[in-house]
Amino acid sequence: MIENLLVEYKTFNEGLEFVRRAHNPYDDGAPVGGKLRGLLGESRVGKSWICQHYAAINPPIVAEDQELYKVVHMTISVRMTPLEFAQELNDLSGNPYSPMRGGWQSYVRRALLHLVEAGTELLILDDAQYLFFDRREDTIYDMFKLVKKILDTRVTNVLLVGEQRTDEFVQRMAPLKNRDYSAMPFKPLTSSAKDIEDFGKLLGSIDKRLPFAEPSGLRGLAEDMYRFSGGMVGIVMNIVQAAAAEGLNNNRSRILIEDFRYAVKTRVAVGDDYNYFGYKSR
Repeated sequence: MIENLLVEYKTFNEGLEFVRRAHNPYDDGAPVGGKLRGLLGESRVGKSWICQHYAAINPPIVAEDQELYKVVHMTISVRMTPLEFAQELNDLSGNPYSPMRGGWQSYVRRALLHLVEAGTELLILDDAQYLFFDRREDTIYDMFKLVKKILDTRVTNVLLVGEQRTDEFVQRMAPLKNRDYSAMPFKPLTSSAKDIEDFGKLLGSIDKRLPFAEPSGLRGLAEDMYRFSGGMVGIVMNIVQAAAAEGLNNNRSRILIEDFRYAVKTRVAVGDDYNYFGYKSR
């Protein structure tokens, strides 16, 4: 319950709406395929959280004796090969036992075509920067071709989710940029008065959903939470989850301040001597 806790907030809803529009820009119309979108920003700002939620509310459906995977959410790993890409794609789109006949290149081709057969309207590629960066130069073109071939079907839209540098690559590649490419920069909440107010509300909403008998007073910890996380919701949840585990393990009715001190103790950056939750690093 704690690990999968979902709280909607201002930027979450904005990002979710962008993903929905990447899937289908028409409220009551059929999706238009072959378009490229980007949801880009720093790590731990909540992009993957949004995409996982969108995939969860669009599960596979059975239609005319066929299982359709309209939304597929796939995470790219460092130095993933085209074969590994195809295997993951098959696993996620209901085709895990696809044979390797004809060699790996034929296998990859069939995996891409299977997206059409599975009725995939939106393919979300998370950690998309690893398609084009942190890999050998001669493999970048291979990954570029995979994305282009999927777009070439004109059935599936592709959403690249990852670091801002992903945008730099797409902007240099006309075959991708010209696929009606648009991107939303997804940023953490700022330190403005309005964002801090929203940040406090977010903490209050998280508090209400925690499995404790009493509220843990998260909203009152907003200053320390913001300073430690920089407004990045993923980091907030790391701290809340670690502190909640301590509270549960000690049979508490709520999370105590010492649980937050414990959570931050092993996560504070070297050289950061701020007194978070009353814990001062040494």
